[in-house]
Amino acid sequence: MKSCGLLFAFSLLCMTSCHERMEPSFACSVSDPIENIGWLSERVQELEANLFPSYFYIIKASYLSKTVFVILSCCPSCSSPKPSVINCEGETIGHLGIDEGGIDYSRFKDVEVIWKGKKFACII
Repeated sequence: MKSCGLLFAFSLLCMTSCHERMEPSFACSVSDPIENIGWLSERVQELEANLFPSYFYIIKASYLSKTVFVILSCCPSCSSPKPSVINCEGETIGHLGIDEGGIDYSRFKDVEVIWKGKKFACII
């Protein structure tokens, strides 16, 4: 009986800690960019309505001393275009990659995950 209680307590701990609350970030002169940058908030709503929201996440980074955002997918069976690198105004400035027009991920500084889909299923 004691082992059942320990198993229950451990399971409860895992369930409550697995749903990670993202701390609001500061970017583009606003706190909590997910809520306070219009185009970014709209993209999050689109991603949440997606068939597989658990495979999407958004990073914020510094690139050439400017804040940028990248919406990424870790879907193992999805065919996705190269992720766009987007500035604070919602303009695409390039895509991730080392080809022409590409922005190498290694040039990003201060990378931070600022949003994960519900029931996030990826290891990042």
